[in-house]
Amino acid sequence: MPSAPTQFAQITSRVRLVPGSEHTQGQNLPEFLLFALPIAIYEQRNASPQKVERIRTSAATMIGSHGDDLQFRGKKAGATAVALVQGLALLARSPGGVTFAGVHACLEDHADCPQQER
Repeated sequence: MPSAPTQFAQITSRVRLVPGSEHTQGQNLPEFLLFALPIAIYEQRNASPQKVERIRTSAATMIGSHGDDLQFRGKKAGATAVALVQGLALLARSPGGVTFAGVHACLEDHADCPQQER
């Protein structure tokens, strides 16, 4: 992605709440994602295809195995939250980005991109 942001401030501006969105996840999840997603995107900005694949596989396995821990505050909730953020950060690279729990993250301008006054 030649036009993808590389500076942390640029990345942070591309992660935003979706105005008027409703979600059924935990009350604090959007705030957590607004904090953690830009960090994960920044950390992954130069990831090789092999590293992307390792992150994808690890995140999918953790979320698939322990997603209920995240939802119900089980023993692996912290590790699963990290896996969720890592997976969402990867999805932010895709065309159109990703929207989850009322938070949208993308790395390039696209049609229907939720805009929030900044």
